Amino acid sequence: MKEQKDIERIIRYSSVGFIAAISLLIAWVLMSILGVSQAIVWWIVLFLAVIAVFFAIDYVSMFIMWIAVKLGILD
Repeated sequence: MKEQKDIERIIRYSSVGFIAAISLLIAWVLMSILGVSQAIVWWIVLFLAVIAVFFAIDYVSMFIMWIAVKLGILD
């Protein structure tokens, strides 16, 4: 049971990293391809990060756990 809790904790932390990577990808697209000002882009990314902390982390964690169950890592 302790191992499963450790795996769930790792999945939760990795979902935060996944959301951060998506936010940086959005920032790169806005700055490089669309030519949006850097200050505006970082405010948008900050806003997305705040939303992600409150809403998206649980959903991304559930999705990663669903994959782990399908692969047989979690019971």
